[in-house]
Formats: sequence, structure tokens, C-alpha cells
Amino acid sequence: MTWDIGMPLLPEVALFVLAVLVLLMGLVKQGDPGRVIGWITLVGLLATCGVTFFAREGASLFGGSFVNDSLAIFSKKLFLSSAALSVLGSLTLKQSSFSRRAAEYHFILLTSVLGMLVLASARELILLFVSFELMSIPLYVLTGFVKREDIAPEAALKFFLVGTASSAVIVYGMSFVFGVTGTTE
Repeated sequence: MTWDIGMPLLPEVALFVLAVLVLLMGLVKQGDPGRVIGWITLVGLLATCGVTFFAREGASLFGGSFVNDSLAIFSKKLFLSSAALSVLGSLTLKQSSFSRRAAEYHFILLTSVLGMLVLASARELILLFVSFELMSIPLYVLTGFVKREDIAPEAALKFFLVGTASSAVIVYGMSFVFGVTGTTE
């Protein structure tokens, strides 16, 4: 297999590598590297968004479970640019608790965006469910990220409970679809 910038899974792999890089930088941090990690995340998101402009439409992987059609490519561009805008807005935060935990924040944000990217290309029920959970579980954590405020843990718990119930209903409905059709495609 030859290396091609239009490969179907390249934006997802680039985002995963960026998330691991941000996490490792947070582990070996010295002093207060919150803004540095934020700028690295922003540049990485913009570079990943640039990679999506070279994506080939109609490319698929895993027997058609992962498809790059025009809607998926547009959605990926939208998710990545929205995340970049969010990171750009978070660079102005001056809270000391945020600057200490900036690597955690950016890692959680990147993993949620990774779930969104996979969700945009999912064409199979199991991949759809896994990517939906990869998107939503980090959002539960982000909801309660500022744990010193009284309302954040309560909101995170409520979001988690509603998300858990909706996931159970989705899996229950998928079991009916599988029972009727005999396949998860």
C-alpha cells in the first residue's frame, strides 16, 4: 500500500496523533505550558482540516463501513474548523485552574472531535454506536471540567445519566434492526 494524502482514514489518524502528542506534552510539562499546548492544538486542528481538502470522495474502508462521501468530508471540515475556533477562544482564558489542566482539556476536546469525524463516515451500526460514544463520553467530562463551580458536577451527572439512557435505547433499537435484517449494515 502506498502512502497517499487522500487516504480515507488520514484525518482521523492525524487527529489521534495530535491528541496523543497533547497528552504526552501535558505529562512532561514544566511550569505552565497551557498556552503552548493550546497553540499546538490549534495548529494541529488547522493542519488536519487542511488534510481534509485532499480527501477523495467515494473512498471506503472496512468493507464499506467507513465511507468518505461528500457529506462526510464537509462534516469533517465543519467539525475541525469549529473545534479550532473553540480552541482559539479558550486561549484567552486566564483561570489558573484551566492553565494547569490545559492539556487535559485539549486532549478531551480532541478525542470528542475524533468521535465526530468517525461518526461522519460511519455506515455500519456498530461503528456508528462506537463513534457516537467516543464523541459523547468526553463531552460528559468537559461538562464537569470546572469542578470548583457548584453547577458543573450536577450538570455532568445529569448529562451522563441522560446519555446512558439514550445509549441503552439506541442499542435496544439496533438489536431490533439486527433481528429483522440479520446484519448491522
